[in-house]
Amino acid sequence: MILELALAAFALSATELYQHGIALFEKGDPQAAAHRFEEARALAPKDARIWRALGVSYAAMLDHQRATEPFRQACTLDPALTDACYYYGRNLYALNRFEPAIAALNKGMRAARSPWQVHLGLAQAYEGLGDAKQSEPAYRKAIAMFEAVPRQERGRPDFDPRLRLAIFLYRQGRADDALQWA
Repeated sequence: MILELALAAFALSATELYQHGIALFEKGDPQAAAHRFEEARALAPKDARIWRALGVSYAAMLDHQRATEPFRQACTLDPALTDACYYYGRNLYALNRFEPAIAALNKGMRAARSPWQVHLGLAQAYEGLGDAKQSEPAYRKAIAMFEAVPRQERGRPDFDPRLRLAIFLYRQGRADDALQWA
């Protein structure tokens, strides 16, 4: 009994494990972070933040297969959690599962930190399905929203929806149209 009480005193709570995982991830160790998030998840299986963080850790390791279930859980448990459904949709896109990606992205539209990224994800998923009629307007919506964001907040240049639209138009055989966006 005394040993059990002593061990319990050293046990970390789900919140503490989650915070340790965040710190490890920020230090560049997604594998160690994932281990902490797994421990936290076992203690708090209904905490969508933990599921999202676990998915992000696996995705950072480029293990999209393992990231799928944590992202699905996060999106299911709390669709209003910032980027939970967006990450799920982007992860499904990375696995070439375009139709479920579209459903997840649409579900997460209101909770996205950067809605233009959701529209970019939708455009790319529609393009993956070969649906140019849905893809092009989604690219254009992403561009309109992207251009309203201050430059310093736009993120990686390779994620620029203008570049992605140019590539899409070029693939459609519309090189002249593509040039205005390149």
